[in-house]
Amino acid sequence: MLFDTNQYRRNGDIIPSQLDRIKENEKSLIRMGEMVTEGVKLLRLHDYVLFGELLSETWQLKRSLSSKVSTPMIDDIYDTAMKSGAMGGKLLGGGGGGFILFMVEPDKQETVRQALTGLDNVKFRFENEGTKVVYHDNR
Repeated sequence: MLFDTNQYRRNGDIIPSQLDRIKENEKSLIRMGEMVTEGVKLLRLHDYVLFGELLSETWQLKRSLSSKVSTPMIDDIYDTAMKSGAMGGKLLGGGGGGFILFMVEPDKQETVRQALTGLDNVKFRFENEGTKVVYHDNR
């Protein structure tokens, strides 16, 4: 499940604080790179429970990169979704806002959706064509 946090920021506000700490974060960054291959493997195996756990591990590592990656509101969104049945999740992009992704079993999706009332639940699908610009108009 993908949700718009309705919080937006400029990468220029967050990325420099991460770049300043590259040496300190080297082990975390290497681990995050390794997780991509693991995640693809888990999805191909349809092991969604472990994929959810991997998302959460990635989120914890990402949060450690800089104090600007998360906000109290994002932490509340994450905690609410996890308490409502999500198996794992992480904020997408550089941090500070944007979209947050959760792995949620189908029978728990409505509970998570209701718990995150006020956030747009954005439908998505996996594809193999690379990056695309997507526009979502709520009007």
